[in-house]
Amino acid sequence: MKLDKKNLKISIIDDEDDFLEEMAFFLSQKGFNVVSTIQDPLTYEDVFRQNLPNIVLLDFVMPTLNGEEVAHMIAHRYPDIAIVYVTAKPFILEHLPKNVKTAVQKREFTQKIIPVIENLSAYVDFEKLSPFQERVIKHKQESESAEQELWLSLTPREKDISLLLIKGLCPRQISEKLGLEYTTVKAYVSDVRAKFYSKNMYDLLHKLNKIKISLSQSSLINSCLD
Repeated sequence: MKLDKKNLKISIIDDEDDFLEEMAFFLSQKGFNVVSTIQDPLTYEDVFRQNLPNIVLLDFVMPTLNGEEVAHMIAHRYPDIAIVYVTAKPFILEHLPKNVKTAVQKREFTQKIIPVIENLSAYVDFEKLSPFQERVIKHKQESESAEQELWLSLTPREKDISLLLIKGLCPRQISEKLGLEYTTVKAYVSDVRAKFYSKNMYDLLHKLNKIKISLSQSSLINSCLD
């Protein structure tokens, strides 16, 4: 199977800024998606919350935390991430954290790293999301569900009036279009505002337009907008 370089997300952790840039540049030139470069290993978790990598290239000798300590922390929080130690000296591959797959010496990086990444990519879960991304999706789903419930709570006449408000008609124009008394339309609008917890007409129109966007693919509203 062909390696999906763009969807394979790589993060590099190394305290040496020059080598960090060199690694990132080399992999980017080869078509890989380097989603983050981290010089201070203490900040890795904040970075991972935003964009979770599949593979981490991890310097083994760093002043704040060594590679083994960082690897254990990553393995505890993100057991699906594959880690490759990148070292300046020969390394004995024994007693490794479970998600450390191998090690590459820095002087051999450009010769050895591509085959290593290709081998690891077979075990990558491309659908894995960061906790931050999961929260965003969950919030969006909950918001869309709440908007659908709000829409369904309206009476047929309230929906008619809301759709005309979305189209830009004012209450007086709606009363003429629907053949209703102006005071009746104003009362309906007031009821819709109450159901949507809207402070004013601007707030109501903002919420109605959000519902129009989120439900535009749904039969709940699509047929009524024609």
